Amino acid sequence: MNRDMKIEMLAEREVYSGRTITVLERDFDLGMGRVVTWEMLRRQDSVAIVPIDAGKNVYLVEQFHGAVNYWGLTLPKGSIENGDTPFEAGIRKAMTAEISEARTIAGLLLARDFIDQT
Repeated sequence: MNRDMKIEMLAEREVYSGRTITVLERDFDLGMGRVVTWEMLRRQDSVAIVPIDAGKNVYLVEQFHGAVNYWGLTLPKGSIENGDTPFEAGIRKAMTAEISEARTIAGLLLARDFIDQT
């Protein structure tokens, strides 16, 4: 496959809709008689933050990852809700994460998460 190919989406079906994710199936015509179906995962808008203190230390939080039954370290992250901007949602998450109690955060980098994946 290359960028010069004309790819046409033929159909889209919602397979599942939950509280935070939607699963879609999309049919594509790749040309030369080849039609494929791809599954797509669509998540609600969310944000991850990278809290950095004055000493340039980055802080992670321990979180349970139910999909893989595992506790691990991760960046603080959460959903963008109630009409918040990504920045407002990041600040809210920083204030509710365990890091806000013990650290003064000197900087906050935001990574808006557009997880629409095939």
